[in-house]
Amino acid sequence: MPPEFEFLGEEASPRQEQPALEEEPRLDSYAEVLTRHLSHYAQLMMSKGIIPTDEMFQSEARRLLFDSEDQWNQTMADNPEWLAQFQEEQNSRTFLESPQETRKIG
Repeated sequence: MPPEFEFLGEEASPRQEQPALEEEPRLDSYAEVLTRHLSHYAQLMMSKGIIPTDEMFQSEARRLLFDSEDQWNQTMADNPEWLAQFQEEQNSRTFLESPQETRKIG
C-alpha cells in the first residue's frame, strides 16, 4: 500500500495533510505558561490604565492554576525572586517595544 494511505480498521483512507499554521511557540513548562499568561494579563490591565501590583499578579496566577484566589494556594508568583525577575523582564520588554512610553509593571 502506498505511504500516503493509512489503515483505519479494515478501510484505507488518504492521510490528510495539515496546513502549516502560524502558531505561538510551544510552551514546555508551567513557568512558560504562567509567564505568558501574566504578561498578557499585564498588557490587558495596562490597556485599561491599571498598573498591576504584585498582589494582582499573585491573585491572577492562583486563578490560572487553582481556579481560586485562596492565598493558601501558592504559585511561582508568590516567590518574591521569581516575581521580581518576571517584572524586570516585562519592564525591559515593554521598554524595547515602545521606547517613547516607558511603563513600569509592579
